[in-house]
Amino acid sequence: EQHFTAKVMPVEPVAAVAGDKGSEIEALRRAVMQQFDHYVKLNKKIPPEILTSISSIDDAGRLADTIAAHLPLKLDAKQVILDLANVKARLENLYEQLEREVDILNVDKKIRGRVKRQMEKNQRDFYLNEQVKAIQKELGEGEEGADIDEIEKRIKAAKMPQEARKKAESELKKLKLMSPMSAEATVVRSYIDVLTGLPWSKKTKIKHDLGNAENVLNEDHYGLEKVKDRIVEYLAVQQRVDKLKAPILCLVGPPGVGKTSLGKSIAKATGRK
Repeated sequence: EQHFTAKVMPVEPVAAVAGDKGSEIEALRRAVMQQFDHYVKLNKKIPPEILTSISSIDDAGRLADTIAAHLPLKLDAKQVILDLANVKARLENLYEQLEREVDILNVDKKIRGRVKRQMEKNQRDFYLNEQVKAIQKELGEGEEGADIDEIEKRIKAAKMPQEARKKAESELKKLKLMSPMSAEATVVRSYIDVLTGLPWSKKTKIKHDLGNAENVLNEDHYGLEKVKDRIVEYLAVQQRVDKLKAPILCLVGPPGVGKTSLGKSIAKATGRK
């Protein structure tokens, strides 16, 4: 049978070179042990008993080899450690590898913690929502609660800007926790209806016929000359400057003076829906 043959020559570990001291080796040995202790606490795959057996190893070179065997290093990294005959250099390299592995485990721990917290929050929200549905069913409010799904569909279909959608979803969350018969729920529902009813994704070409605008305002409203003149003036400025960021017109007055009907007349005059 074919097989590989090799010549083997034992390499004696170099305990020290010129300038190395026993105290430096011992300091490195302790630093490596401390870092490995931290690594074992973060890595649940290594049993804690390993620390007890490794701490009894007095030979620094053998200690480095044993710890390296428990690290998930790539083959080339393990080869580098194996090639280092100098004990101090081997301990220094091993310490760097341990630092890197500890950093990776710390990042992994943060990610796992963040995912766990998010999952716990989702489970808590689901549990609370199910409780609310059960309570509403017991109170005979199940039919009203079923409308929530329809409102949620309308919010998704409205194609709102991100800011408006966040607000609508926030109001929907509040609505889910309210009794459908409460006055506050009616207000929130009306607000959501307004948001979903706006033509967010629809655009119309604006008419700039000032004569037509003036005629529409006069036909729909008797009097209010100052208000109508201000509206026509505003439309005239918009016609002259296409990209004008003008202030929004604010119609102020008690109920019944014509604020809503003026808004409808402006929309009619400019071709807006």
